[in-house]
This record gives sequence, structure tokens and C-alpha cells, in this order.
Amino acid sequence: MKKLWKVSGCAVSSAVLTGCALFNPLASFDETAVVIGKSGEIRELVVESFSEASYSEAEFESFIYSQEESYNALEEDSVTIDRVRLKDGRLRMEATYADAYAYSGFNGIIFEITDFDAWEAKDSLSEELLAQMTESPKYVLTTNGIFLVRVPEKIWYAGEDVTVTDEKTAKTSGSDSVIIYE
Repeated sequence: MKKLWKVSGCAVSSAVLTGCALFNPLASFDETAVVIGKSGEIRELVVESFSEASYSEAEFESFIYSQEESYNALEEDSVTIDRVRLKDGRLRMEATYADAYAYSGFNGIIFEITDFDAWEAKDSLSEELLAQMTESPKYVLTTNGIFLVRVPEKIWYAGEDVTVTDEKTAKTSGSDSVIIYE
């Protein structure tokens, strides 16, 4: 009977953790990450060391929420700061952006998602790679940010300065990183 309870307890714990990741795609990350949703929305987790010598947690929250309010006044509520938390000297902030344009504008970086067929630099790819790109719709992410990025489906190509960590996740380097995905 004890074994049954242990097994069922593990199964429930596993299901809860899996469920959390489904509802919050950022839950599985311990470092700054961006998740691109199937419909183009962007979720972000920022993880940084935080010293209260610079700001108190309350001052930082006030600052970031005022930034959100100012940006949304111009861009019609396209950014939502979902959570700001300080724990053990580390700041974790979660945000949702309507699209790549909002993410780029709010963060002041290049973050562009283009349909592969409209991407002007596709001629720089090998003939072999181009031949593979005909199976399903593809998108191109170009960014100069440094973070993990998870795409909705398979990564087909990553530039030399990008490290692919699994089928859907890669680490960008901060220098015009390119990822082609479906």
C-alpha cells in the first residue's frame, strides 16, 4: 500500500509540474528567456542579480510598472508586466507582449519575426537548406538580444552565433542572431 501511495504521489507531482509548464511556458527556465507563441504573442522571463543598494524591490516594481503604463499609452496596451519577484538577490520578472514589434519597442532591441518567403537574406543559405524549407510554413527570428528563445515548433536553422539546446530552444549571442523555425 505504501508503494502505491509513493507511486501515485510521484505521478501527481509530475502532472502538476507538467501542467504548470503548459499554463506558464516560462516556468521551466532559470535564466532570461523568451517564448514565442503560436499566434505570435511573446512571453518573457528576465532573471538578473538584484542589489537593493540600487533600488528597493518596491522602487523597482514602481519603475517597471510606470514603464509599462507609458509604453501602453503609446502602443495600445501591447505590454503586460505579469509578475515581479525578488528572492535571494535574484530578480524574476515575467511579461507578455502582443507581438514581436511590442517586444522590440519595449526592450529597445532588434527582435523581428519575418515570414521565410519574405526574408531578404534567404539567398545567403545553401541550396540544400533552401530545398528543405518547402515542407511547411517557416518564420525567421532576427535579434541582437542575449537570451534563451523557445519557438512554437521545430528549429530548422540557427546562425553560427546561436547555440541550439533542443529541438525548440536556442541561446542567442547578442549579435544579429538568426533562427529559422516553423
